[in-house]
Amino acid sequence: MPSAHYLLLTRTSLENAAIAAVSCSLFVGFTLIFQCAHEAASTFVRVFSTVFFTLKVLECSAGPRSGTKNWTPINYIEFLFTSDNDVLRRLRNCEADSAESKLRGIVFPKDRTCGFYLSFAIKLTATYLVYALTRAYFSVYPLEAVRGLIFPWDLKHIVNNLFHAIQLYAILELRYLPMLGLVILLQAPYAPIFNAPYLACSLRDFWSNRWDLVIQKMLHSIAFKPTLAYLAVKRGGEEWIPIDGGHDDGDQVSTLQSASQKAHRLENRIPSAHIAIAVMAAFSLSCLLHEYIVLLFMDSKALGENTLFFMIQGVLCLSQAFLQKITGFGTTWALKGSLAGVSIGWSLTMMTLLVTSPLFLRPYALNGELILPIVPASLIAFLKGMV
Repeated sequence: MPSAHYLLLTRTSLENAAIAAVSCSLFVGFTLIFQCAHEAASTFVRVFSTVFFTLKVLECSAGPRSGTKNWTPINYIEFLFTSDNDVLRRLRNCEADSAESKLRGIVFPKDRTCGFYLSFAIKLTATYLVYALTRAYFSVYPLEAVRGLIFPWDLKHIVNNLFHAIQLYAILELRYLPMLGLVILLQAPYAPIFNAPYLACSLRDFWSNRWDLVIQKMLHSIAFKPTLAYLAVKRGGEEWIPIDGGHDDGDQVSTLQSASQKAHRLENRIPSAHIAIAVMAAFSLSCLLHEYIVLLFMDSKALGENTLFFMIQGVLCLSQAFLQKITGFGTTWALKGSLAGVSIGWSLTMMTLLVTSPLFLRPYALNGELILPIVPASLIAFLKGMV
């Protein structure tokens, strides 16, 4: 199926919408026509095909058609796993992109020195030990599937959900490890899945710059930017981001660079209501994605809770931006670099996430253990003494 999508991109003159419609139909139809006798394998194929590839097709279709026409197979493979490739990096070669790469902790091949690999190994080891510690904790204090919100003074459930959140974070970090080998093979930049989410000083910072950057980038391309573009057209103003970068393949770089500069100039003129709608569109797509995973893998009793969680987060992110504008917190006083700004922002962010965390974590708690990384029994026994 991916090969069919690649051929549609590079060997046809079809528009993005047509390629997306044909490719999504192929990916979804494949799982319906060809059923696997093994239930677990069948579920995995359905998720991988209908979620992963469908999102990638939509993300690819959100970009300029003139850029995807000349992708090589290596470019396509890199895009599937990183949402980026060498062609796209050349097309958007601008200062804003460099700043974003630095913000997200992206490491380019020339920067992958011995120091990088040493720090990566230390971080990986620390993550594994933290994961082992959570396993030891839950062997002493069983994981509880809390319904609804947690009061900040309910320390028992706050700590229980904190360890569950840390465990989920560690699992995702460990499962993302093979990506480093892939980007080394492709000589591509390494983009971490997380960027120290435990240091977030605001919900906007947490969801935009730190938590699950792979999914965040897809949601931004599939939901946020297209929604802004649609609203700009409906408003009768300038298009915020061109859907197609042009048709002259020989002028791809200058076309998309000028488009990027145009978007940068227009960014400050986007109505607040448009941004709010686009933010909620991205969170709504995240709801659908997580609910589908819950439906396939977990207890159906928890359906709807992830939707409530992400809708609350979206509303809180917008409320935070509104309150900052009204009060000036973080903009004119208690700035991010100050001790007061960091302390207050971090405390409020972490407590908000912990209070609402059962809505996200309960489906995983009800399901029990999925496929978890192996931890030696001797290590768990040793760590039990620490908890």
